[in-house]
Amino acid sequence: MAPSTRERIIEEVVPKIREDIATQYADSALKENEAQWSHLQEQLRAYKEDLNKASMIVKSKSEAHGAQKRLQESHMRRLAYKVGGKREEVDEGANRVLESEWMDAIEAKKSIERDISQCEHAAGVLSENIWFLRDVKRRNEITKRQFVDAYEHIFSKPTPDFPEADEKTRLMAEAQSEICARERQMKAEKEVLEILGHAGDPISEALDLIASASDRTTTNKYLSESVMLTNAQMKISRGLVLIEEARCIRPAIPSIGHSAVSDLKDTSLKEQTVELLEKAKGILGEEWERQELRVKAVEKTLSDAKATFNKRKEELQNLRKRIVMQVAGIDETA
Repeated sequence: MAPSTRERIIEEVVPKIREDIATQYADSALKENEAQWSHLQEQLRAYKEDLNKASMIVKSKSEAHGAQKRLQESHMRRLAYKVGGKREEVDEGANRVLESEWMDAIEAKKSIERDISQCEHAAGVLSENIWFLRDVKRRNEITKRQFVDAYEHIFSKPTPDFPEADEKTRLMAEAQSEICARERQMKAEKEVLEILGHAGDPISEALDLIASASDRTTTNKYLSESVMLTNAQMKISRGLVLIEEARCIRPAIPSIGHSAVSDLKDTSLKEQTVELLEKAKGILGEEWERQELRVKAVEKTLSDAKATFNKRKEELQNLRKRIVMQVAGIDETA
């Protein structure tokens, strides 16, 4: 006998939840440790700059003290001391001051070295923590993926133990189907709108050509007029084809009919064709406006369908979460 949904949740999902709870601290802890490590690196750089300066000061004080000591101990200087009397005491005092400054500089350098040592030790500890937390974070990410896989696998099939979940799944599927239907409708309505927009262009161009053909005053008037009227007839045919394409999708669009393609060289028929084209142009403009309203209406319907789907999806997810938490014995508010 196949295990029930409840049994599968206990066996496949609950262990992943426990593991996730036990390891989810890693992400925030890792960020905190990495921030502390970066701060220590900045401190180390500053300490090392201070150490370089301190080393230069120690060297300078050492050289000054050495020079003073060599001067004091020189034979000629000792002879001068004997001649000058108390000047020897002054030089000895200066030597003691330089020696004190030298010792102070050495101690300051040692203090910086101790700070560097402590900082490097702390950075080493943080590095170990970071490597550990990265490993925990990787395990947590793997656990989350395994949880999602197990969760989706369980709820991808009917769950007789929890009929309310199946009902919400059905409602969400209906909402998804509604979106698909509205998207197909939207595609068709936009296609009609685009065709109607293009259909008016060749008809307008045909009217311009017919008008221009009547105004030709060159020596080749009849030849030019014939060419222009032939082009006009081609434009008219193109416009009629586009209108019929739109009618294939939306039959309610009025048909202009092929009677518009008359022999434009016949004056009486040409006038009749111009009247028909002017009327067709007006009809196309009205149909385009109506079609634009249809597109906007379908857009609203599609938007509502998506909102309904998102709402039902959220309701289903929340219900499934409650089911899993209840089976796992976990307080949802914790």
